[in-house]
Formats: sequence, C-alpha cells, structure tokens
Amino acid sequence: MKVITLIPDYYSYLPTVLEAFKKLGCDVQNFNYMNFFKEYENRLINKTSGLPRSLKIKKYLHGNYFKKINKCYKKIIELEKPDMLFIYNNQLIHPEVLKDLRNIKVCFYLGDNPLYSFSSDYNLEILFYSDLVIAPDTFWKKQLEIIGIKNITFDFFGFDDKIYYPINTSDKKYDQYKSDLSFIGVNYHGAWGYKRSLFLNYFCDFDLKIYATGKIWKEHWTKYFPKLKDKIISYNEHNQAFNNIVYNCSKICPVDANVGTLNGVQIRIIDILGAGSFPLSEYRSDFEIVFDGIDFPIIKDYRDIENLTKHLLSSENVRDKIKEKMRNKIVEKYSPDKVILRIIKDLI
Repeated sequence: MKVITLIPDYYSYLPTVLEAFKKLGCDVQNFNYMNFFKEYENRLINKTSGLPRSLKIKKYLHGNYFKKINKCYKKIIELEKPDMLFIYNNQLIHPEVLKDLRNIKVCFYLGDNPLYSFSSDYNLEILFYSDLVIAPDTFWKKQLEIIGIKNITFDFFGFDDKIYYPINTSDKKYDQYKSDLSFIGVNYHGAWGYKRSLFLNYFCDFDLKIYATGKIWKEHWTKYFPKLKDKIISYNEHNQAFNNIVYNCSKICPVDANVGTLNGVQIRIIDILGAGSFPLSEYRSDFEIVFDGIDFPIIKDYRDIENLTKHLLSSENVRDKIKEKMRNKIVEKYSPDKVILRIIKDLI
C-alpha cells in the first residue's frame, strides 16, 4: 500500500507513524505544507493570523497561501497516486481536493476537537469526505456522529518505545532531576491557567519540581498561588528526551486533564507510562475503556490529592504493580503499529 501522510514535521510522533506504516510493508511519504514556502512567508502568515478577516491584506495573503497549499496537494496526489491519505487534523486541505479523489482512501487523525478548532473554516466539512476518522475522545466521536459523520472510531497512538522508555540514569542525571513528583509544561492566562495552577498547588507540600515553559507561571500565577514559586524551574525547550529523563527520575507525575479533552486520556499519561513512571491523573471517563479491568488511583476531587499522593509515595510496591499493568495495556492494544494495522483493515 502506498501512503501519503500530512503531518507537521515538528510533531514528535511523526517518525513513529512513518515507522509503523513501514513496519507493515507500506510505502509512505510525509508532506508538511510549511515546506511549500520560504521561511519568511510562513512567518508572515503566522504574524498576520490575528488580524480581522475583513482586512484586504489578510484576505490577499492568506487566500494565496491556502491556494498554493492545495495546489501543491493536488500535484503531489496526481504524481504519487497513493492508496491512502493519512491527515493529522486538517492541514489546511480544502474539500475540493478530497471531492475529486478516486480510488484513494482518506483517514483523518484528530489531535484536536474539530468543533472547537479555528485553524480552518473547513475543519468539519472535510470529514464528510473521509473514509475513516480516528477520534481519541469518545465525546468528540459522539459530537461528530450527531452532525452526520458516521465513519468514526475511537483509537489513539500509544508511546513510542524509542522515545519513552525506562532508563538507568547516571548518578549525575539522577541527582540533578530526582524528585518525588515532577510536572513539565506551559501555563495559560484565564480559566485554563487558573485550573492548572490550582491543580499543582495541591502538590506543593510534597517534593515537587515544575519544569515551566514560558513566563506566565512566575509573572502571573505565583501571585495567586505563592507556594508554586519555589517549585518552578524555568525550562523553555520542547524536548522529548529531556521529558523521558525527568519522568524516569520521578516517583509520581501529576497530570491535569486537558480542557479540550472531554472524555479522552491525556497523551501525557501515555508518555509517563512509557518512561516507567506513575501518572496520578485527573479523571476522564475514557480511562474505563483504555484501562479496563485495572483498579488504579485517580483524582475525582482535587481535595483528595493530598491523601492519594501520601498513599502512593509510601507504597512503592503498589505503584509498581499498577503502573506495570497500565503500561502493558498500552503496549498490548495501542502500540503504533497495532493502531495503523487497525486503520488499514478498516479501510480495505
């Protein structure tokens, strides 16, 4: 099977997806629309994206940008003649490109809820021209089925064991990064930021390290949650290898549910399990599908965080047994090659 994937180059799971297709004998190539332009052209589009749509300059710049993207997509499809298009979110593809396809299966993998994403006016329309939609959240799946999209399945990619895996850390690395609890990530203004800060504030009486990306943490939220201040370590790079080390050097990794993920399992949980650490997460209902048959601690009320954390820190054997069961479940059912195999079977 010949496959074209449309996935941004900077997405960490791109090589994972490509390798999974290759492992199953597929001829696969990835195309990132940003590579159709010079760097300054992409920067210009990014800088003008917040301008009102009514401005002529925005209509001109963005209109030509989108036209070129879809013209390139058409040429690539005509030249390569793939059996399948695998598209992450929308990648600014236009419905007209999909309408004209013949003998090509189209699969969308949703990284974000298409009903709440503003990256394209065609976010939803393009899904009507798909042969399969992969939704990692049952709430998204239900919403799309209500509007008439029926070819949807709940699934998601597990961790890549070349990126997230248990390691024997050197004494130097372990001494530098070790902690009972660790968190890596950005923060936000508004209610999203308040929720994340409130969540982590409940862990501040423990040995917690927050590897904070951006200035919002210290410049804004420590005014409301002063206990966070001494826990924050500034860190401004997105680096999967670094994440793996930090998770390996932590006994527990707190995970707040992403506000856009209404039922789904936060991908951070999967990465933490891949690294061999223990995710203590806020509850979402899809846990009961993904981790069916496993009894594990979960946060259903922030006021329970202190007692749950104390129990887990004092019970290493309990932590180890539970995380092994959870990790094995991900490997058995959601390893990338097994997900790709399910996709291929659904499309054939």
